Amino acid sequence: MRDAFKRKLVEEAQEVHDAHTRPEMIEELADVLEVIDGLCKVQGISFAEIIAAKKAKRADRGGFEQGIYVDTVHMDDDNAKAHYYRSAPDKYPEIV
Repeated sequence: MRDAFKRKLVEEAQEVHDAHTRPEMIEELADVLEVIDGLCKVQGISFAEIIAAKKAKRADRGGFEQGIYVDTVHMDDDNAKAHYYRSAPDKYPEIV
């Protein structure tokens, strides 16, 4: 069931991406929240836990309200974080 919700979340996120009007966006975001609600129930996660994690991440890394996000990171091969990024190439593809 969890995997079905995860697949559905990806599908709904794509529909958010494809939404062009405000009403479409509202409908698609409602669908995303519905899937998140179901996934939380299956996983035994409360919405309060998600909000707490969101606040902690925002305090640590900032938010997206100004439209600023990290797209590319440049570092030396011996950087301590290089191993972390290389261990997840699907999430952090190396660009040479």
